[in-house]
Amino acid sequence: EDGRTLHGVAVRTERWRYAEFGDGQAGAMLFDEQAGPDELKNLANDPAVAGVKAELSKLVRTYAAKMTKP
Repeated sequence: EDGRTLHGVAVRTERWRYAEFGDGQAGAMLFDEQAGPDELKNLANDPAVAGVKAELSKLVRTYAAKMTKP
């Protein structure tokens, strides 16, 4: 860590926790806190929750854009 580079961002709702690492292609994690509070099943590639992932990814990217502005 260099203190200037944003390596990952996570957002959380009452039900979901979502994180992206790198440019979003490097890795993503999506957990359903109601169904699996131990966060053992990553749902990021599950087509059944693609809409949730897209919505939370937008929040992550908006936040990351604000944090990386010069």
